[in-house]
Amino acid sequence: MALPLLLLLTFTILTSSVLGYKTIIDVLSDDARFETLIVHIQRARLVPILNKLEAGTLFAPDNDAFANYHGPDITQDILLYHLVPWMVPTHDLYHHQILESSFRLDDYLKNNTGQRILIRQGPSATLGDNNNAPSFLVNDARLILPDIPVNKKTIIHAVNKVLEVPDMLAPSLESKSVDLYQMMDRVGLIHLINQHQPFTVFYSEQSILQDFNDVEQSYLLSTYGDEDLGRMLDYLVIRGDIYTDDFVGEKEYKTISGEMIVIKADKKKNGEKIITVDGQLILQGDILASNGVLHKVEDMPRTKQVAFDIRKYLYGIDATKFVSLLDRYGLGYYLAPGVTNFTVLAPENDSIDEGSLPDNLKKAWLSYHIVHGQWFPDQLHDRQLLPSEYKSPQLNDQAQRIPIGLYETRKSSIFFGNARSQNAPITINDNAIYQLSSPMNLPYDVFSSIVVDLELSSFIATLYVSGVVDKIKSASGITLFAPTNQAYKSLGLVATYLVHPTGRHDLQTTLQYHAAQTLLYEHDLRTSAYSVATLTGHDSLEVGGVNEQGMISIGTDNGTIHQTNVLMANGVIHKIDTVLVPPSVSLTHRKMLVGMESHRVLDWFEDFSWLDEGGDYILLAPTDRAFTQLDELLGSGWEQKDREAYEHLVRLHVIPKAQQLDRRTLLGGEIEDYPTLLSNRDRIMIHGGSYFAENFVQVMGQTGQGAHARVLAKGSLRKYTQVIQIDTVLIPVSRGLFGLPWYWSLALVSGLVLVGAALVGWAGYHFWQKRRRAGYQAIQDEEEERPSEPAPQDDSQQE
Repeated sequence: MALPLLLLLTFTILTSSVLGYKTIIDVLSDDARFETLIVHIQRARLVPILNKLEAGTLFAPDNDAFANYHGPDITQDILLYHLVPWMVPTHDLYHHQILESSFRLDDYLKNNTGQRILIRQGPSATLGDNNNAPSFLVNDARLILPDIPVNKKTIIHAVNKVLEVPDMLAPSLESKSVDLYQMMDRVGLIHLINQHQPFTVFYSEQSILQDFNDVEQSYLLSTYGDEDLGRMLDYLVIRGDIYTDDFVGEKEYKTISGEMIVIKADKKKNGEKIITVDGQLILQGDILASNGVLHKVEDMPRTKQVAFDIRKYLYGIDATKFVSLLDRYGLGYYLAPGVTNFTVLAPENDSIDEGSLPDNLKKAWLSYHIVHGQWFPDQLHDRQLLPSEYKSPQLNDQAQRIPIGLYETRKSSIFFGNARSQNAPITINDNAIYQLSSPMNLPYDVFSSIVVDLELSSFIATLYVSGVVDKIKSASGITLFAPTNQAYKSLGLVATYLVHPTGRHDLQTTLQYHAAQTLLYEHDLRTSAYSVATLTGHDSLEVGGVNEQGMISIGTDNGTIHQTNVLMANGVIHKIDTVLVPPSVSLTHRKMLVGMESHRVLDWFEDFSWLDEGGDYILLAPTDRAFTQLDELLGSGWEQKDREAYEHLVRLHVIPKAQQLDRRTLLGGEIEDYPTLLSNRDRIMIHGGSYFAENFVQVMGQTGQGAHARVLAKGSLRKYTQVIQIDTVLIPVSRGLFGLPWYWSLALVSGLVLVGAALVGWAGYHFWQKRRRAGYQAIQDEEEERPSEPAPQDDSQQE
């Protein structure tokens, strides 16, 4: 009995054990809520796999979950993604738990493990018979019926959604941050994170560019900034899938940029884990992807490998053509990292025409757009000159200057040369950048620099006429003092002589005297006085310092500079109000007469040796036409017929040194008379021009036609030595007795006759009266001597 009983008991135990073992298929088949799931399991031929499963956890979507499902067709892979190959009851679930599913994609995740499922803990809820049990989310599906037992190693959790296999990192990122996705796509990073290998990617709702200014953003988003942008984006990616459960303490992880990123995990008292990435808080961790995981951070971690310099800023303002030219012509070192204390004047791309400038000038032109020092608007003033980095051989390797023009307000309108700055300067690493509306022009040669200045047309003409053009052009580092047209006009007959063929040498010397062999800008001239060598080679010019009116002085005759700092390729031009005659140029009366082609007055120097050519006197020089009119009046050869009268005429036209002509007379409208070389009595009256339409001279005492002559032109040879061209030959006053004029002589003789007659009459009368008193009577005729009858007398008278 004992043996059969033992066998029966053993068989019963074994039979009950076999009959009590269930599979996932058994449990699902017995529950009408999972009918749709069973159908999909059968279609995917998963029944044998599930029946052979020794242990596992199935997150089973109910019928409603399938009814609401609109994803791809249900496949074996999708169903395996719902199966975890070990048992995980709800009491083992926790927030941000990562479970490995039975669905594997080769090399998609680290160690070729199965696709991950994310468990998140929600608020407490009633789950089955377990009141106040915590609610869990499985990916996006809510766990609605937990802990459905299958066997000792297998369990089922019912969920309200079909679990979908996570997308690859690229589409996952695109759904979270389109901007970041597009930037990664530009630098090729999207292609990388779409490969079958795992990555961890950090992203934020904040733009990775938000901390950069407009210029830096523009650079990073340009093709020139792809490398730096790539470094910044690479810093957000770590190879391998790293989940929040993996972050413990503080640890460095190597990003694909090669830099180390610091991830630190701390736990609060309530057990909550706080994780930061380079100090940026992870707001949402473990966003699953097929080939990795995304973590949302508060702000983007920043790489330390991206630094900005002046080159990158030029790219940022789209001055790419300018940068390309700097590199091509060997000036890229101005844009290198670490270079500081420069101001770059960058023209816009569209304004640069490479073909407009010869290749041999491009390097000079480019360096002209770079200034040493960091210059801001409040440091600039109108007509200031900034030294550029162009060290011109035409300036003896000194810096070519850039003129500053300020209009309206300092900040809104700053002109560098001919180019207007578009905006306020951009600063980077102690450098400044101004963007120009157009390129600056290098200063031209002397003629191109002043040809548009109508005030200097006479100066330009004399430069051409003299042949000094090439010498001034080829000179290096000169300061050219350019007289205005008014200065030439004031020069009068001297200018007429200088442009005469006979004055060519003196004109050349005079023009070369206006070119100092050193660079003197306005600032230099205002602060100091100089005695500078000129292109004549032997004449020095005094220039510099200011007069009482604040004008810069030049020369020894009160000349002033009216406009300064007109730049040219080989120096600088200043406009002056006087023509400077060098000491080595000897101006004489004869030269003036040759220049004005006054041949008849020139004959005076041949006819009279006493007329010293170098003498200090004022010469009144009639024109040849004036002599022609005199010839018609006196007859041809009148000079030889009466040499004395001829000499008197000549002497009348000379005002000696002892009586220098006051310059105010011809300029200020005064009337003065001066003795001549003929005599102190033969004087010339000079009428100034302000009371009359013209200046004119007049011989004192002469009346009628030819009594005065108009002043046609004047020329000063030295301080008080002049030639005055007149339109009429002055005739000496004819004189009678005692050298008086004939009419005064006639009047004097007539007066003397009358006075004499009066004296004789008075004397005769007194003589007659005297004789009568002495008893003398005249003998009368007989009748006159006979006495007359006495008149009767009355008695009273008789008495």
